[in-house]
Amino acid sequence: MKKLFNSIMICVLLFSSTFIGTACSDDDKNGSNKYPVPVISEFSPSEGLPTSVVTIKGANFGTERTERVGRVYFGGVEATDYESWSDNEIKVRVPQKGITGNITLWVWKNHTETTDEFICVPGAEITSINPSPTFPGSQITINGKNFQYFIDKGVTAQDVIVEFCAEEGITKATADALTATSVTVTVPTDAKGGVITIDFDGYQKVSGPELPLVGDLNLPLINYLETSGTITIEEGGIGSTKDGAYVIYQFDAPATGLFDVYLMTGTTKDGSSLKKALKNKFLIGVSVNTHQSSGKDVAAVEIVKKNFNSIVAENCMKSSVIHPKENNYNFAQADEFVSVGESNQMAIIGHCLIWHSQLAPWFCVDKDGNNVSPEVLKKRMKDHITTIVKRYKGRIKGWDVVNEAIEDNGAYRKTKFYEILGEEYIPLAFQYAHEADPDAELYYNDYSMAQPGRREAVVKMVNDLKKRGIRIDAIGMQGHIGMDYPKISEFEKSMLAFAGTGVKIMITELDLTVIPSPNPNVGAEVSASFEYKKEMNPYPDGLPEEVSKAWTERMNDFFRLFLKHHNLITRVTLWGVADQNSWRNDWPMRGRTDYPLLFDRNYQPKPVVGLIIKEAEKTK
Repeated sequence: MKKLFNSIMICVLLFSSTFIGTACSDDDKNGSNKYPVPVISEFSPSEGLPTSVVTIKGANFGTERTERVGRVYFGGVEATDYESWSDNEIKVRVPQKGITGNITLWVWKNHTETTDEFICVPGAEITSINPSPTFPGSQITINGKNFQYFIDKGVTAQDVIVEFCAEEGITKATADALTATSVTVTVPTDAKGGVITIDFDGYQKVSGPELPLVGDLNLPLINYLETSGTITIEEGGIGSTKDGAYVIYQFDAPATGLFDVYLMTGTTKDGSSLKKALKNKFLIGVSVNTHQSSGKDVAAVEIVKKNFNSIVAENCMKSSVIHPKENNYNFAQADEFVSVGESNQMAIIGHCLIWHSQLAPWFCVDKDGNNVSPEVLKKRMKDHITTIVKRYKGRIKGWDVVNEAIEDNGAYRKTKFYEILGEEYIPLAFQYAHEADPDAELYYNDYSMAQPGRREAVVKMVNDLKKRGIRIDAIGMQGHIGMDYPKISEFEKSMLAFAGTGVKIMITELDLTVIPSPNPNVGAEVSASFEYKKEMNPYPDGLPEEVSKAWTERMNDFFRLFLKHHNLITRVTLWGVADQNSWRNDWPMRGRTDYPLLFDRNYQPKPVVGLIIKEAEKTK
């Protein structure tokens, strides 16, 4: 009996072990045994933006992916978007919040990770749009973060597409300008309001807030009043759009539709403006870029027409643009610029005829890159100056004939012109310009004019020209100033010294920076460049109130000086219309945000505008 019992127990045990073994095999068939340890042989690319596709190659990935079976992590952050999955290749998108680190792959309960790290590049973000709302055909600035990555990859404004995504469909436009913190674009005339999306040449598409667009409105004017702060626009209510003290208008607002009346603000009860207040003191001018002279930047154009009676070509008349090849002139942009000035009865200033920077590459060298002879350079200078000046003879008030020829210490700048011709190139340039248009005013223009060495050298140069009977009408003192330089007293010394030569004074290229300089000795040398450092960009999202007040006081102090000597000054010119137009934003370090001009990024006048008007009205 005992033997029988033992035999039965042995059979039971054998059956049980067989069952258990079978069960375990089935589990492995559906789990670990079906999914052996994965092996990653390579991945590409080695870095990427959020949502960019990464290809992972290897073996034992499994023929399909389910939530339980296949998972990829970037620095510990799980990816959620897979393009494809096969046993030897995975295409997966970088998660939005991926972290630089190893790529980890889980297949069932097995996992592996890469030896090398994948670099997760911070993705672009859109933080704001200015102005908003706005009108079709106007220019907007889309502010954001982490745009520098695309610039470093060689992406230019022409590669950036902005999409205006409305219910009616998508309208696209190529960007006008790209910086580390902004994209500027002209809103297509047929665009509708909706979500803004930027496509950075296929590297990344990022969406931002909605941009309301409105058409032109004929608002029946009832009255005007003065106010400060923001007022909500309601049917039959009062209209204002931005914080600050402006004169605004009362009107019957339409019952439906978003709209903005910013083009109607920034005036006073009697319609005063900068040009009206300064009419009997000196010309008030501004540099305009090609988006403004072409009429694309609608808001800026309105500011220029209302507040300025003189315009200067920012870039379109520099030799690299207007004369890119020896026998090839490009007058299209310059013609457009001059036409704007003529149609608005403005004093038009040509800038500039001879300058070592932004110089056409061919100008001073032969086909082998060697300096040309003095005779060849003289001929090229004369042909260049004569052709341009004669084209606009009788239409342009005056020319910046020579630009930035003197160093801080008073020595002549060692440009190609100086290397080949010595200091004689300066009187030659003035002679050629006068011969081309005897009635045009001729100017010398330079920066850091409060420097004693440059002051003395410019005085000597002007006196030498006058002794030789060569026409020079004014000295342009570039006003690229900062919060702590130059001393106003030194600037005034230079004004008086220059006036002592018998020529008039012009304040040119005026802007006031509030951000620190990485090198205080660069002056306004456009070729200077420094690597971006966060501490050199202290106000990316706007100025603190105390800094804004200090800026206002400083700019107003300089205008007080100009008004004090208005009998010596013929023109004061701002270098840009609104803050986003200023070269200061990206010089000498790309990716910075500055606030150097009289109108802010919403095209609104800063408080100093009102102060300047008041100061001008009481100055006799």
